[in-house]
Amino acid sequence: MKEGCKKENKPKKKWYSELGWLVFVFYITFFIFIRDTDDTDKNWHTRSGMNLRIDYGTGCQYLSEPSIFGSSKLIKRVDSSGKHICK
Repeated sequence: MKEGCKKENKPKKKWYSELGWLVFVFYITFFIFIRDTDDTDKNWHTRSGMNLRIDYGTGCQYLSEPSIFGSSKLIKRVDSSGKHICK
C-alpha cells in the first residue's frame, strides 16, 4: 500500500446500543404520551390503579378497579365529608 492511502479502522456499531435507544424511545412514548391520568392519580408515574367513571345522566362519579375477569365493581366516589361527588 502506498503511504498516503492508509485504511482507517472505524469502530463497528454495536447492535445492542441501537436496541437500547429503541427501548428508551418506546418507554418515553408509552409512559408520557399514552398513559392517561385522572383525578384519582397523584401524577403520571404514581397511578392509583382506579378508573374514574362518570354517569353523564346524573353527573355522579364512581371508581372502578380493573379486573382480569372482565367485570369490576363500581364504588361511589365520596368527598372528605362522605357525600357522593355529583356535579
